[in-house]
Amino acid sequence: MDDFDYSGLSPAFSRLSKPAQRALLNNGICTPEDLSRITLKELLRFHGMGKGSLNTLTEILREQGFNFAE
Repeated sequence: MDDFDYSGLSPAFSRLSKPAQRALLNNGICTPEDLSRITLKELLRFHGMGKGSLNTLTEILREQGFNFAE
């Protein structure tokens, strides 16, 4: 059973796996806007974040009008 509190995470990230969601929250990323402030390279350093989530996150950012930082 997963007792982790996901309530602070934007519903936009609900398509991600639980480990990827935890990785975002553990690094202070709660919204697509927060995510747009970091680079892909920084994102891949997050424990629990795999390359498999990159396409989904890129799609989420674009849907919300954002991109990853350069």
